[in-house]
Amino acid sequence: MELIWKKEYKSIKQFNPIELPQFTILTGVNGSGKTQLCEAINNDFIGIRGYKSPEIIFYNYSSFKVTFSEAAQTRNLIQEKKSAFIQYDGMKKNITSSPNYKLEVEIKRSEENFRKGIDYIILKTGKKLNELIELDFLDFYQTEDKTIFSQLEKIFKDYHIKFEKNKIQRFYEEGNKIPKEKRRGLIDEEFFVKYGEKPWNLVEKILKKFSDFDYEISNPEGTDIDEGFRLTFKSSIQSGVNITSEDLSSGEKTLLALVVSLYSSEAKREFPKVLLLDEIDASLHPSMTQKTLELLHDIFVIKKEMKVLITTHSPSTIAFACTSSLGKPRFHR
Repeated sequence: MELIWKKEYKSIKQFNPIELPQFTILTGVNGSGKTQLCEAINNDFIGIRGYKSPEIIFYNYSSFKVTFSEAAQTRNLIQEKKSAFIQYDGMKKNITSSPNYKLEVEIKRSEENFRKGIDYIILKTGKKLNELIELDFLDFYQTEDKTIFSQLEKIFKDYHIKFEKNKIQRFYEEGNKIPKEKRRGLIDEEFFVKYGEKPWNLVEKILKKFSDFDYEISNPEGTDIDEGFRLTFKSSIQSGVNITSEDLSSGEKTLLALVVSLYSSEAKREFPKVLLLDEIDASLHPSMTQKTLELLHDIFVIKKEMKVLITTHSPSTIAFACTSSLGKPRFHR
């Protein structure tokens, strides 16, 4: 992968294009620019030739941090989506009042999650930027969450809301003998085509590929549509043992984060092209470090043909890494 300088970011100054291996592990002392490089790529201050920002996923150690947040709530999810539409609609209305106003430019200036959320709506609907309506946001806008576990809770609950509301709509239309051509409710096959398969099923399939994760994850099926959802994990080894995300080991959290990346990609039917991982191995046991590197190389790099860039301080990661993958950042003037 070829790094292209666009503009200065913190201590990273202008540099000539740099070619890195498809699987790169950057090491170095504190202040050498490892984390800043990942941030600069993620924020489009540094580009990767041939790849766009939505094709890049960035995780750092805080992404795996467990927080004691509220369970995913129906009202909160819907309100976040509506708020995003109101922000978009306000931007769109400015077009008529200002002849020099460009919606595309204003969207690009917006915060990252809002910008990427709109990119995803356009991807799913096939509409142009100025054609989006509130229903598109309710269907496809992805609400912001910085932690992996809260992100999964929201993904699961959001799908559950849509699935249950569709069932209610279909029941109403069938009971009232609404003509088929006027029905909005989808049969299950149509629903799966539009929204994908149940996310908890897809995550379980991915987890089964990894022998190191010995848990089954919970899902909101069978709960009330207005009931909050909390992600828990059922041991596949010890009968009757259930734990929360707070109880997972560092290695299990890291593995689950990679699974979320895989899920997110497969659910969108478009795998990301670049994965940036900033010191996610900070508290991994050496055996888990080796397994993580193997998973990244075998599944992400070889099978999915992704570019992977890891930053690390860990002697274990350096020891297990292929020599050709190792490097030190030199982006300072």
